[in-house]
Amino acid sequence: MKAVGKSTLLLFSSILLCWIAFYNGYPLVYSDTGTYLESGFTLETPLDRPIMYGIFIRLASLNGFSVWTIVFAQSLLLIWLIRETLITLFGEQKSDFRFAITALILSIITGLSVVASQLIADLFTPISILSLFLFLFGKQGKRTTFFIGLIFLIACACHISHVMICFSIAFIVAVCFFYRRRKGSEVMTRTSRVTISLLIPLAALATMLSAVSKSRHVFMMGHLIETGILKEYLNDHCPDESNPFCEYKDNLPSAAEPFIWNLDGDSLLIRTGGWLGSKKAYSEIISATFSDTKYIKMHISAAIAGTMKQLTWIRVGEGLGKYDSTTLVSQRLKKYFPDSNDDYLQSRQSADEFSGSRIIDTISKTAIVVSLTVILLWFVYLRRIRTDRLLSVLILCVGLGYIVNCAVSATFAVVANRFGARLSWLAVLLALFIIFEWLSYRKKLINK
Repeated sequence: MKAVGKSTLLLFSSILLCWIAFYNGYPLVYSDTGTYLESGFTLETPLDRPIMYGIFIRLASLNGFSVWTIVFAQSLLLIWLIRETLITLFGEQKSDFRFAITALILSIITGLSVVASQLIADLFTPISILSLFLFLFGKQGKRTTFFIGLIFLIACACHISHVMICFSIAFIVAVCFFYRRRKGSEVMTRTSRVTISLLIPLAALATMLSAVSKSRHVFMMGHLIETGILKEYLNDHCPDESNPFCEYKDNLPSAAEPFIWNLDGDSLLIRTGGWLGSKKAYSEIISATFSDTKYIKMHISAAIAGTMKQLTWIRVGEGLGKYDSTTLVSQRLKKYFPDSNDDYLQSRQSADEFSGSRIIDTISKTAIVVSLTVILLWFVYLRRIRTDRLLSVLILCVGLGYIVNCAVSATFAVVANRFGARLSWLAVLLALFIIFEWLSYRKKLINK
C-alpha cells in the first residue's frame, strides 16, 4: 500500500506540473515544435537540430495517439528525478511530505509548468543536470542507476547545448575527484561513474554529428551578424568576389534570429546559399574570424558580454504566440495529431489569448530573487550546520550548469529569455532543499 501511495503521489505531481497545459487547453507549442514533430515521425535528422527529442515525441505520444502523453511523460521524468534527489540528500524518512511540498511550490510559483507544458526539448536541460548529479552521487541500486544513466544519455542527445553543459560539469567533477583521491582525501563517488559521466555526453554528441555538420555554419554566421563581427570583417575585406556577403554588407539583419529563421525566397540566408549551399563560403569566413587576433578579441568580448546578459534573461513564456494554419507548427500538428486538431484550434494560445505566463513570470522572478538570497546565506553561514557536503555539491553543479548554459547560448547561438527560463527555477528547488536541511538541523537542536 505504501508503494501505491508513492506512485500515486508521483503521478499526481506530474499532472500538477502540467497545469499550464490544462489552463491553455492544449500543450504549448513553439516555432521549433514543427521540426521536432517532423523528425520524430519521418525519422529523418533535420538541418538545425538533433533527432532525439523528435523520437521521444513519437514514443511518448504512443506513435501519435495523444499529444497529452508527451508533456506528461517529460514531466514524469523530471518529477521522478526531483524525488530521487530528495531521497539522496535526506533519505527516505519524510521524503513523501517534502516531495509533495516541493512539487506544489515549483508548479505554482515558478515558470517550471510553462517549460514542462511545451513540446520542445527545453525541459530536458534540467533533466540532464539532475540525472548527471544522481548518476555521480546517487545512492540508488544498480538497476535504478542504470535507468538514470539512460535518462542522462537521452537528455544529452536532445540538444547540443546539453552536451556542453553536462560535459563541463562532469569534467570539473573529474578534476576534483582525481585531485582529492591523489591527496588521499575522501571522495564522494566512484571512478567508474566519473569516467562514464564523461563518456555519455560524448556518446550523445556522436548521435547528433549529422545535424551539427548541417547547421553549425548557419548558427555561427547568425552569431557573427548579431555580435557585429561579420560587419567588421566585411568592412575590412570587401570587395571580394568570393565573399557572398559583400554586396549586402550595408543591409545586414540587426540580429541572428531573422537571419536564421526568415526562410522566404528573399531572405539573406537564401540569397547567400541557404542551409546546404552556403557551408563552404560561411565556413571560410568563420574560420578567418578565429585566426585573426582582432576578431578573436571581438569573439571573446562578445562571449563575455552575451553571457553576462543571458544570466539575467529569464522571462517565462517567450515565443508562445499564435501559430495559425499557415505555419509549419499548425500544419504538422494537424498532420500527425489530426484527432486533437480541434482542441489545438480552441486553445488559448491558438486564439492568441495565452496571458498566464506574464503573471507567472512576475511571481517566478520574485521567487528566484528570494531563493538566491537563501542560497547565498547557505554558503555564508548555514552550511556550517553539517559536515555532509552533498547539498553544497548539488548547488555547485546546478550553478555551474546555469553559467555554462548562459555561456553556450550567448556564444554559439543567441541571448534569449527561454534559455534562462528553462533552468532559473532550479534556484527555488535548491532554496527548498536548504530550508529542509535547516529545519532538520533545528529539530535536532530542540531534541537535544
